[in-house]
Amino acid sequence: NTGTVYGATWVADGYVNGGAYSFDGSNDYVSMNAIAGLTGPHTKTAWIRPASVAGGSALNLIDMGPVNNANWLQLIDVDADGKLEARAGNLGSQGYVNGNYEFIESNVWHFLAATTASNGFISIYVDGKLDASGTPGAVYYSTGTAVIGRISQSNWGHFNGVIDEVRIYNGVLSSNEMWTLYDNSASPSAWLTVQPASGTVPPGGSTNITVTLDATGSTTGQHKEASIVIACNDALNPSVTVPVSMDVVQAPTYWLQLTASGLGSFNLPSGWY
Repeated sequence: NTGTVYGATWVADGYVNGGAYSFDGSNDYVSMNAIAGLTGPHTKTAWIRPASVAGGSALNLIDMGPVNNANWLQLIDVDADGKLEARAGNLGSQGYVNGNYEFIESNVWHFLAATTASNGFISIYVDGKLDASGTPGAVYYSTGTAVIGRISQSNWGHFNGVIDEVRIYNGVLSSNEMWTLYDNSASPSAWLTVQPASGTVPPGGSTNITVTLDATGSTTGQHKEASIVIACNDALNPSVTVPVSMDVVQAPTYWLQLTASGLGSFNLPSGWY
């Protein structure tokens, strides 16, 4: 979708693939037309770098619909402790879910996402992990303008900071898919490679792929997760997701025992080397 930028400025230090838009927290926002087909379950994701994490008015990331707070995702001081948490809702104050993760550092990048299922069940993800979920009550789907950086129909709730890589999917992403989105953007999967990355398989045929896991640069105890998504033109099964995980463990240490006997001219003391 093409958006119209109001006041937000393009900066070079975005998180994913270069630049992003910076919002001043006063009157900046991006407006888009209604997103075709988005009238049911969906997922909203974005990389954000709040300029301030002090409690106060809501910082809106994405708001979709012909009325205020329709299918929205924002940062707000949920428990009035001066720190921001995530909040996602369906329609204004009629239903929302509060996050638990506290954003305590300004100018730090985070991956924030929310899913809305067909029964109104909402899940909030922070940095690829499930943060909170629940069914708030009202179920409402977007049919109107989508806005990034403030409430859709009112001049308030402006985001203060940088927003990058906003994505809206017309379906509910799984927890594995959410982690993959975060992990691939946070550190594009240098540790996981698949060859070939694409190809053609005839009906009834098969092919082999090579999956390589590389622990270079990783430390003992690290756990990494990703997914290999195999997409095809099969109408019944258009994609298959294969979860992949890697645990980095301490490499075993080997010792060689030498004895003095039988070594000819070598005169080494017995022991472990």
